[in-house]
Amino acid sequence: MNRDEDMALLEFCAVQHERFEAAAWAAGGIAGVPPDTLAAAALFLADTTWYGLSGELSRVAESLSPGASFPVLVRRTRFDFARFGPMLQMRLRHACPLS
Repeated sequence: MNRDEDMALLEFCAVQHERFEAAAWAAGGIAGVPPDTLAAAALFLADTTWYGLSGELSRVAESLSPGASFPVLVRRTRFDFARFGPMLQMRLRHACPLS
């Protein structure tokens, strides 16, 4: 993934966390981000305890890249989930006002 894809994906996932729409993922959701990258992100987020929407995201990933496993998608897309996860968590924390 390049920096532009990375930033677009972070923004998209932050918005989807608040207002999930499977159709937005299925439609490619983000200009310039390939379906395999979206599928990798969906599978990664489906397996977290902090993002939610596990079942929905698993279905989205399957529709974007049928039969592809997370390791295969990571190799194919160079999706850096170890970096993406903390960056998205930070973005979500800052987007939500503290009470």
